Amino acid sequence: MLERGGEVIPIEIKLTRSPTTQMASGIRSLSQLIRVQESFLVTTRDEPLTLTEDIASKHWYKFLREFEFE
Repeated sequence: MLERGGEVIPIEIKLTRSPTTQMASGIRSLSQLIRVQESFLVTTRDEPLTLTEDIASKHWYKFLREFEFE
C-alpha cells in the first residue's frame, strides 16, 4: 500500500503481460475492509488496462514515472 495526500492506494505487483481481474483478488479483498478510490495492478503489460471500476493495470515503469511520491 502507498499513501498519497492522506489517501491509501493499494497496489499489487504481478510479473505478467496479461493481467486479469482474478489477479487483483488481494486488492479487491482489501477494498472490502478499507475505503479506497483507486488501486493498481502493476505489471509488464505495455498498455494500461482498466480491470474494474477502481482497479487499473499499469506497466511498472510508467507507474513509477507517473505516481507522485511525497
